[in-house]
Amino acid sequence: MLKRRTTFIKPALTPENKLQRMEHDLSFIDDTTNAFEPMRNTVHVDEKWFYADRDKRTYLIR
Repeated sequence: MLKRRTTFIKPALTPENKLQRMEHDLSFIDDTTNAFEPMRNTVHVDEKWFYADRDKRTYLIR
């Protein structure tokens, strides 16, 4: 039986991307209590939806 698989190239994070993520996370810390602010009004979206590789490859494997 053959199974269909699709692969995407997932780029590695650059040091600049890592720094931006850390700065974003740290922006949610309350300076007076050193605790994270409530994130009840925050929506998290998967970045892969926006940075997906257009060179999709499909394979048939056994």
